[in-house]
Amino acid sequence: MSDFRALIVDDEKTYATALSRALKRRDVECDIALDAESALTMARSAGPFAVVLLDNRLPDTLGLRIIPRLRAIMPGAGIVMMTAYESIEDAVEAMRLGAEDYVAKSTHTEPIVARVLEVRERILARSAYDPHIPTSREDALLGTSDVMRSVRDRLVEVASSSETPVLIVGETGTGKGLAARFVHSKGPHAGSPFVTLSCSSGTVGPADAAIFGRIRHTVSGAEIIESGILETAGIGVLLLDAIDEAPERLQKMLLGVIESGTFRRMGASDEVAFRARVVATASRLSGPGDVHEGLVRRLDVFPITLPPLRERGDDVMVLTAFFIEHFAGRMGKSAGPVPDDVASLLRAYDYPGNVRELKNIVERAMIMMKGDRLYPEHLPERVLRHKSDPASTPPAEPTPAHGSPPVGGQGLGIEFVPGVDTIDSVEKRLIVRALEMSAGVKSRAAKLLGISRFQLLRRLEKYGLEPGER
Repeated sequence: MSDFRALIVDDEKTYATALSRALKRRDVECDIALDAESALTMARSAGPFAVVLLDNRLPDTLGLRIIPRLRAIMPGAGIVMMTAYESIEDAVEAMRLGAEDYVAKSTHTEPIVARVLEVRERILARSAYDPHIPTSREDALLGTSDVMRSVRDRLVEVASSSETPVLIVGETGTGKGLAARFVHSKGPHAGSPFVTLSCSSGTVGPADAAIFGRIRHTVSGAEIIESGILETAGIGVLLLDAIDEAPERLQKMLLGVIESGTFRRMGASDEVAFRARVVATASRLSGPGDVHEGLVRRLDVFPITLPPLRERGDDVMVLTAFFIEHFAGRMGKSAGPVPDDVASLLRAYDYPGNVRELKNIVERAMIMMKGDRLYPEHLPERVLRHKSDPASTPPAEPTPAHGSPPVGGQGLGIEFVPGVDTIDSVEKRLIVRALEMSAGVKSRAAKLLGISRFQLLRRLEKYGLEPGER
């Protein structure tokens, strides 16, 4: 049975059954609920589900209305709204409430199946660990090193205080989001919502109404209160994800809410109490203008730094064994202990993409493995090139005549062919190469290229490259 499960919520049983069969052919196991209450019951008893396919027109309520409740029960699930009555307003509302995607229903199930598979990839790429691993387990943040034991102890310590802000700092791929969920799962309000506000300036951020909510007036003159992200969090956790990439205006808005403990819906005059616990994540805090000084003071009450994988010693092998067991079960394979030659290569590599990159490396190796033994040739070329013996390390690329050397002393190895290459073709190859060297981690690739993450995203769009494309 697949470990990636979906919950289909649709009162059209024939359609739901056909969709379930189509998904099962793509290794997605499905349960079916015919109304909203059944869906909530199944989410509590049979979950967690990785994806929820939610029809908007249900016999007992609108699907939109149960998104916050589903999100509170299964904070890591990807919710995809389905409707036969496509509406831009409903799509915006669904995304504001926490839906992962929105799709119009049709007689063909393949478009919805494709969306589910896309969501699966996004969910698996979002964290250093798989979403089906319960965040309440103490071994969710795996590792036996002293530094990881210390991190887990600090997370448990701060979890008991529901009002203390937590600032989690670490490189991309170290598991900051997982640590935030760990704090929530160990806290006194573990059953309350866990709501994420993506602060990245590299994407179009949520509108003010989506954050603060708003008062909307109907044609008949009635007032409709629409809750925003701050209100949806309730007494749970508001995760300020990538606060170091937030635009200055958003940082000042959030600082005002945290300092006052209140906010005001758009179009309203009354103040609403902000009751959620604030947990923020950042890749760094030392760069000029990264985070507003006042916001740092407010968030830096209980800072926790997640160490990069290269500083965690033999945790590399602990995690490797865990990922091998996981992927072996998923792929129906068996694998013995990691051979010494493979272990030596894995220990020597520096993992710029941290735990997430190690997970990708192990998955690739398990796909390539034909028998029950891993060999060095199953590992990516970048791992094979990274020898611990300096004598076996290939000579570094020459430093360009102009400009500073590449980050970390690594050349990108791009050649220019006179009369053939253009500026655009070379730039595109540079971007692809940087993504390869950073295991698809865009912030790391941007640093290798000497540009901002936002500039990299603009170039990915320009050249038609999907984020993370090799």
